[in-house]
Amino acid sequence: MFENLLNPPKFNISEVGWTLDFLNQEDCDKVEKYCSEIVTNEGSIDPGLSIQTYQKNSDIRESKVGWLVQSQETERLYKMIADFVRGINHSYYGFRLNGFEEKIQYAEYPEGRGHYDWHLDIGPKANFRKLSLVIQLSDPESYEGGELQIMKSKTIDVAPRNRGAIVVFPSFVLHRVTPVTKGVRKSLAIWVSGPPFA
Repeated sequence: MFENLLNPPKFNISEVGWTLDFLNQEDCDKVEKYCSEIVTNEGSIDPGLSIQTYQKNSDIRESKVGWLVQSQETERLYKMIADFVRGINHSYYGFRLNGFEEKIQYAEYPEGRGHYDWHLDIGPKANFRKLSLVIQLSDPESYEGGELQIMKSKTIDVAPRNRGAIVVFPSFVLHRVTPVTKGVRKSLAIWVSGPPFA
């Protein structure tokens, strides 16, 4: 976890970090309202990103997704994320980054079905992704299950469920969302791009 950006720990390229209060409650309310009005579709997968072979898409992922385009309404959110990434990357990763080549993804994981099995965010069609970020929108008391788990070597980090928390990790690190057993998990996913890793 990134506790002190001024005196970072020994560099670890697979480090996972988070800030619990990246968005305040008012910000979360505004983002949720905006997202409730965008078109959502079944979340798709790139077979190259999954670590297993499945017969159908829903075995790997079950969620609804929509996209937040850069606009006057989302400008502040994009800027906040860009500023956060700039600081984290400078202090911890040192990756060569270009910025956002993809829109922010809004995702809903429904009760009883919502999940996303172990996967990477990079692959043959997404080798430009360098950093992955997830922002928690749901109140942690409003759903059960739906843990964001991130595998570092032999350990698994469980991301905080605090509403407004942001989590960051390199896009080549395995992660998943466990099945939601009650309620709905809502989150944003962001990918920051750069030249492909050599």
